[in-house]
Amino acid sequence: MDNFHKIIGRLLAVTIFVLLFSIHSSGIMAPATPAVSSHWTFIDKGLTGNLYGDGTSIQAFKRQGIIYWGVMVKNDFTDAKYLRKIQDFTQQKSLTGSMSFYLFQPGNKVFSVTNIFYINNKDEVLLQTTPEANIGSVLEDQDAKKILLYVIEVYKKQNKKSTPN
Repeated sequence: MDNFHKIIGRLLAVTIFVLLFSIHSSGIMAPATPAVSSHWTFIDKGLTGNLYGDGTSIQAFKRQGIIYWGVMVKNDFTDAKYLRKIQDFTQQKSLTGSMSFYLFQPGNKVFSVTNIFYINNKDEVLLQTTPEANIGSVLEDQDAKKILLYVIEVYKKQNKKSTPN
């Protein structure tokens, strides 16, 4: 790939991020602090643990002709090295996982994690962080790909319109 295409790709990524960030910042889609959910459904094994989705948290909307989806995801850490590292970093020895709010723009296969809540084994929030401005490609992130497929599956099962209002 030549430099021109790399620059165009990065400009596109920045443009999409700015749009996703403005949607999140404007309050159109802002997650509340998560509560203990009885709606967790196993999605798949992820990079650092088992991924669970809360189908009742799926939000879909259309803005400027573009569809966006948001969902709360729980990651029960099963990678012992990662768990120890994150417990040490956060100084939270009872930390066992995280809940994160994923915001997808499926048409362009991009996502952003807008909030991360580190939790204990009772799903009680120990620490909340807002990641620095980040955007990722669903095509390059296996966990995000699994989560997006879960969102699409649940969305179809709920018999909602294919294009949200």
